[in-house]
Order: sequence, then C-alpha cells, then structure tokens
Amino acid sequence: MDESRGSAGNGLSLGVLILGSLYWDNSVREEWRRQRLDLERQLHVRAPIRYGRQSKQRGRSYTMVLSAGLREADFGTAVVVPCKSRDLNEEAKSLWEAEGGTRGAVSGSWGCVGFLVNPEAGQPEHRDRWSEFVNGRPGYGRLAHAKGELGAVDKAGLLTIDWPRRVRGSPLMLDALLATATDPTLVEGTRYPTPNEVANAWDTSKGRESIRYFCDNRQNGIETFQDEGIAEHLRHLGHVC
Repeated sequence: MDESRGSAGNGLSLGVLILGSLYWDNSVREEWRRQRLDLERQLHVRAPIRYGRQSKQRGRSYTMVLSAGLREADFGTAVVVPCKSRDLNEEAKSLWEAEGGTRGAVSGSWGCVGFLVNPEAGQPEHRDRWSEFVNGRPGYGRLAHAKGELGAVDKAGLLTIDWPRRVRGSPLMLDALLATATDPTLVEGTRYPTPNEVANAWDTSKGRESIRYFCDNRQNGIETFQDEGIAEHLRHLGHVC
C-alpha cells in the first residue's frame, strides 16, 4: 500500500460508476464485487457513455467509454454501486486491479481511475487530496477525445462529467464516485465510431466471439444511445442476442 501519499478522502460515502463488463463479468471481478461493493444498494443512473474503445482482448471490437461531450439527451444508462469501505485510495486501487490494471496502481497507458465529488457534499478539499494522490502517475490528462469535448479525466485525476442522476430523476445520495475511464479509439483520430462501425467490428472471425459483450450489457440494463442502431445492423449481419 502506498502510504507515502496519505489518504485522499477517508470518511466519504463512496460509490463506483460502472459501465460494461465490470458489472457482470464472472472472473476475478466477481470476487471484487462481492468483497468491495454493497450490491444490495446498486442503482441505475443516466451517464454519458458510448461504444468507443477497440479491445485487443475482444478481437478489436468496441467496448464502452465515458464521453464528456455527449448531450444529456444522448446519455445512456450505467450502474452505481456503493462501496463497503470509505477508504478512497484503497477502493481506487482495488477498482483498477479489477479492471486488469497493475496491483497498487490507479492508472496506466490505456486509462485511469477518475474521481467525482457530489457538488452537494460540500467537501472540495477531497478533490485536492485526490489530485495530490495521483500526481505524477501515468495516464492522467492524456485520454483521447473527439473534437469539441474534454477528455473524460483531467490532469488532476478528476472526472469531467456532471454528477449523475438516478434513472427516475431523483438525486444520487453519495458523497463521491470512482469510475474507470479508458482511452477511446477514435476513427481517423477525430471521431467516435458510428453504430454501423461498432456492429461491423463484431462481424469478424475474432469479433464474433465478443458479441456477448453487447448482449450482456443490455440484459443488465447498461445501454447507450447507439444501442438500437447497433442491434439493427447486427441483425442485418445475421447476429441476434
């Protein structure tokens, strides 16, 4: 444990904003969810998510990313699960390890853990402590982003998205959130893929093995504004969940 950097925020009620397979994948992530999260208190929220990162492990098909430039009308549905612990540093390290990152780290070449404080919590000092905790670690302020939008996490390690609201519109009653922001794979370095391009990436010899990623997301209520277009094109290609 990296004690030299101190605690970024003991005492905060924490949650993890989850998009994609972190919620449903039954590998080492299942143990992480069972040990670290209060699964009985999970809830769905509106969040700026889309398909945007090509995964080598999934045959270069696309996985979900945070996209700070999305209009609220295009927000998708993600999941927030409260943490059992209030130790921010340790929860961030545990989340990164569950994502496949290096143990004891919170960032790497392909992404990082970002931090978001509830504006109603009135505890801005925790943002400064978090920024001090992540200062000098790789991956912050380097995430790709489309023209006209910010990267999902800034150089200080802070998420650049608004505080989420529950799907039913009621406030999310936690002090702060952690979320993994992965580096998107922009088409020609400038834009996110279209729904057809996302679907086409699953219509390859290796990509077909990962169509379940899309299907399992939808079955677990994790959805994007692109989903209907993706599903329609997959059906055209002969693939049905």
